Amino acid sequence: MNKITVEKNKIYINNQIKTNEEIIIGGNNTYQIEYQDNQQLNLNITIQKNSNINLFIVNKDQSKNININYNISKNSSLTINKFYYKNELEETITINLNEENSKITYNFSTICTNTQKYKLIINHKAKATTSIISNRIVTVGEGEVDFQIDSNAKKGTSQCKMDQSTKIITTNDVKSTIKPNMFIDEYDVEAKHASTVGTIKEDQLFYLMSRGVKKSEALKLIIKGYLISNINKNPFICANIINIINKYWR
Repeated sequence: MNKITVEKNKIYINNQIKTNEEIIIGGNNTYQIEYQDNQQLNLNITIQKNSNINLFIVNKDQSKNININYNISKNSSLTINKFYYKNELEETITINLNEENSKITYNFSTICTNTQKYKLIINHKAKATTSIISNRIVTVGEGEVDFQIDSNAKKGTSQCKMDQSTKIITTNDVKSTIKPNMFIDEYDVEAKHASTVGTIKEDQLFYLMSRGVKKSEALKLIIKGYLISNINKNPFICANIINIINKYWR
């Protein structure tokens, strides 16, 4: 697996330093991305034509402001599997589907322990573009999430497909919100979204506890399954999630 590290606002690809804030990648490749010790993170990532790219992202960084732009070219697919475990954070992700048959699959899981604001912007700029967005969030302690998703399709971008799904499980009494927006000026578009904010279902806990599982262990099992199932069971990210859950829910 190729590795990209953004450390102190410098980019390293397979340990080779780059001199600007842009990453251009292509072909059929998989990359692991880690953010480390950045005051404010600004990044541009371009996916070249006829490419199939998988990104696995883990953020242990303490930077509070993250701005990333993804540009996806013709006949290219980008799949992002991303896990965060952070305190205070404000992040804006912009995904530009610039040419025909470009596709984004975005799978994001996070454990929120403080105030976090996310803005995800998906711009369908060409015909036959596809966006599949899946967010899974657990709030604990003082965790509060404000999640806004804007999917945009201008007139002339026919045969586009948009799919948004965002779910927040709250384990506290702090209010979290989801703003699922779709701005569509084209008739020939397939669009759907689902957004929910709620607590862990009592019948799930009861089922596990009725089979001899302690409540604390049942809670861990449910949260592990909820977060891990969203990121395609990638071993690298799953191991990080399991370790963090085991430390937090002892």
